[in-house]
Amino acid sequence: MVLFIIARAAAPGSSGNDVAARPGRAGARESIHMNAPHSIHHLTLLVHDLDAAVDRFQKALGFKAPIREDLPLRGARGARFPLGETWLVLVEPTHEDSVPGRHLREHGEGVFLVSLGVDNLEAAVASVERACARMSDLPERRGMDGWRIQDLEPEDFFGVPFQFTEAPPDS
Repeated sequence: MVLFIIARAAAPGSSGNDVAARPGRAGARESIHMNAPHSIHHLTLLVHDLDAAVDRFQKALGFKAPIREDLPLRGARGARFPLGETWLVLVEPTHEDSVPGRHLREHGEGVFLVSLGVDNLEAAVASVERACARMSDLPERRGMDGWRIQDLEPEDFFGVPFQFTEAPPDS
């Protein structure tokens, strides 16, 4: 079993409660790349039964009712819970031959992908390509809430299925 632990470090001289020191906030990041990801936008888990998974997360972790959305072009339906500045997304494939359906069949339930938040999808993709890493062969697509999504090639990132997500300005 793989366990991902996501922690936030306080900025030097900060109590850790400083809004500007949080990921995704203006002035909060320093990077060698101007177009570097600024946050974990969402973590997606694949499940066989979305309703049962939602119920489990609500009862066990006290999550409130999620935002639900059908993703017909992706062959799935999903529910997302806010978790600080990150979303925890549960996805149930609706078609066995979809990307999520094949992954669930081959790997079972669990972590499907980690999505990195970016301000400008095209610029982030160009930065990766200039660094001699690859984007996946999958085309850019729209995700929940109009998110623009582009997958990175897992082989270039130690087998981890990363993607970039650019959220609409109003989300």
